[in-house]
Amino acid sequence: MVSLKRFSLLLFGLLLTVFIAACSNPMSSNTTTTGSTNNGSNTMANNSNGNGSYGNSSGMATPTMAPKNNNNMGNNNNNNMGNNNNNMGNNNGNMGMQGDSNAFIHTTKVMLNGKMITVLTNAKGMILYYKLNDPKNQTNCTMACAMDWPPVLATDMNMMTVSSSVPLPHKLTVLKTANGNQIAYDGHFLYTYAGDMAPGQHQGRGIGGVWYLVSLAL
Repeated sequence: MVSLKRFSLLLFGLLLTVFIAACSNPMSSNTTTTGSTNNGSNTMANNSNGNGSYGNSSGMATPTMAPKNNNNMGNNNNNNMGNNNNNMGNNNGNMGMQGDSNAFIHTTKVMLNGKMITVLTNAKGMILYYKLNDPKNQTNCTMACAMDWPPVLATDMNMMTVSSSVPLPHKLTVLKTANGNQIAYDGHFLYTYAGDMAPGQHQGRGIGGVWYLVSLAL
């Protein structure tokens, strides 16, 4: 009887050991699987952060040069347009001067009494005048008068002829006066007016009833 009881206890203990071992293996397997799952989650997290096998995804967000190129194109277009506009303005400013730019006497057109009249100017484009009561080939505008009405003088003491930008119907001459070697057109001495501040202005026309613009026909 004692041997049977001992055998029964040993058998019971063996079965209990097997049972415990069988129960412990699924838990270990589940633990391993859970760990693998956690590792997979970590891998997914790393891939989401851009640290996976495709490299750091933050590098794909680097701005391209296209906006800068667009800005450069805009700047170039604006600069070119600005330069073109400036060139157009300069060309328009030169339209009043006609003929040879190196000539001493030039011509331009002005509106007088509703008509476009061609008149004489100096090389700077300032309108020229003559004094109605000047005796022919003589001047009575000197000293203080010449301050308000600067005479047109030859630049060279030996200057005998005066060039014009276009052919004129009357003759330009150089005559000695109290003002110096003064230039005359058809015997009328030429002057500018100190009150004219810019080319094309003719504020002196009609002053004193004796000052007039020098038209081609005179």
